[in-house]
Amino acid sequence: MIICPKCGAKLPDQLHQCTFCGEAVSEVVNYYRAGIPGHTAPWVWVAYHLVSAYFVITGLLYTATGLITCIGHPGQVISPVTIVQIVLGALSAVLGIGLLLKIQSVRNVVNFLCGVKIILGVLRLLGSIMVAFVLGPLGILFMFLTVVDIASAAFMIYLIGETDRVVPNI
Repeated sequence: MIICPKCGAKLPDQLHQCTFCGEAVSEVVNYYRAGIPGHTAPWVWVAYHLVSAYFVITGLLYTATGLITCIGHPGQVISPVTIVQIVLGALSAVLGIGLLLKIQSVRNVVNFLCGVKIILGVLRLLGSIMVAFVLGPLGILFMFLTVVDIASAAFMIYLIGETDRVVPNI
């Protein structure tokens, strides 16, 4: 949607002239598509919600996997790795829900954590290159998943920056 500079009417982006006052809005459309401050392209919000949902789903999967591991071995001591997996999975799910609700403090935390995730992902990628020589196709899959993890974190930082142009309507 764009806003007519003369009468303030909300209009679809594909119009070149305001249907209410007749003002030319083609320049407004061109600025809008160029990404002027104060406007966020519609695809950004779709991507923001998809990546936020990805955070929730992967968090729930990590938590569920850790809990299944605990339930599957009753009477055994739960390993610290499993506990960390459950906690981080739950944290990821909660942060994803906060992103979906557009809570600004959660968005700030996710921005920071995504930066840390990128740094750690690059280090993990270097290690997975060595593992790829040992494990073959499985190592290559691990490398691919690491690259996807880095890319999703970088993309989320971009999306949070783009959606900060407009104050979220909570």
